[in-house]
Amino acid sequence: MQVLELAQTVPLTKHAIQEKAAEDIFDLVNSGEINPLNAYLFLKSLAEYVNAALNVLKPDAFNELDKYRKEGSYDFNGVKVEISQAPRRFDYSSDVKWAELQAEIDRLRKYQKERESFLKKLEKPVVDPETGELIEPPKVKSGGYETIKVTFPEK
Repeated sequence: MQVLELAQTVPLTKHAIQEKAAEDIFDLVNSGEINPLNAYLFLKSLAEYVNAALNVLKPDAFNELDKYRKEGSYDFNGVKVEISQAPRRFDYSSDVKWAELQAEIDRLRKYQKERESFLKKLEKPVVDPETGELIEPPKVKSGGYETIKVTFPEK
């Protein structure tokens, strides 16, 4: 497993991992050794592979880490590993007052979405005929840039 061997040669810090990846890819693409699109697709598939592998390993990793629970954490080449509690989520829907507040929020959110839809369609400022208020088109806060969408077949 070349990837696991690579992990043993790079210091386990976020910066070192990111720097090594950037250097390796830059060198391979600039030398013409790899096609950047093929490399991108390979790395996307590798990310899927890694996520699937992590899901398979997680129960066994928990069991292994549980051996170190009394010490509080486990140190692997400077990386601190510990079991932590995920945040709890609560269901408040049985509370009458909360349900009333949520219904009001939902009602207001509907109006907010309608207003957002109206504003998105504006190409230039317009005057509200009822109030005389100048309504400006919204500024793009984020997004709108091109990205690469990759869809793997299910089987």
